[in-house]
Amino acid sequence: MANRRLRYDLTLLSCIFIMLLWPWILLGIIYSAKGIQMNKHLAKIVINHPHSINFFVTLFASVVCLLIDIIFSFAVIRFSQEWIANSDNITVFDVSVISGLRHQTLPWNVKEIKQLLVGNRVAPVSLVAICIGAFALIPSGITSLITPVPFKKNVTLHGVELDFSSSAADCLDWLENIKKPDCNFGVSYTLYRSKWFVNYCSASRRIISVVLRISWSMSLIPVAVT
Repeated sequence: MANRRLRYDLTLLSCIFIMLLWPWILLGIIYSAKGIQMNKHLAKIVINHPHSINFFVTLFASVVCLLIDIIFSFAVIRFSQEWIANSDNITVFDVSVISGLRHQTLPWNVKEIKQLLVGNRVAPVSLVAICIGAFALIPSGITSLITPVPFKKNVTLHGVELDFSSSAADCLDWLENIKKPDCNFGVSYTLYRSKWFVNYCSASRRIISVVLRISWSMSLIPVAVT
């Protein structure tokens, strides 16, 4: 009997520690990594189905709250068993405090609470109220912890710079002596393989090859010849 009770107490204690520690461990991992990035498939699901994601996140938080409620209730019952077995003076107030902790409800009305907030009964009544408030924060806390949200993350970009200019000596001398044109050409592009960017590079290469009669592989800025 004693070994069975010990195994029960150890199992209950282990469950309590797990439920207390895993949110803080997850929060520490997310904070240290500055956000956990989803893969492309999961991110697409989150973006395309936001209401479904919110439903399952809220459902998971409710299940976690229910498990915590059950484990806490078992712990209160186990504590009350040992307390009643080793105490000769148990009052109705003590039983009401145990009931309030087990069910996370106030077993007294407003008038009774005002009468109980005196002497040594202030601490038990306050403990029940704090317990109810803490359990009310569990669903919202779990939901805010695991809900996927967009965030900014800076990473180091490694690349190779490509030089599309001509290295021929005649071309370099000609470019140094050319007059500055009156027009102002410029190109704005991104790193994406957009269709207009490829067409622009191809057109620039053909124009410069015909006008300057030199063989360049590619140019990003058109040259005006006067």
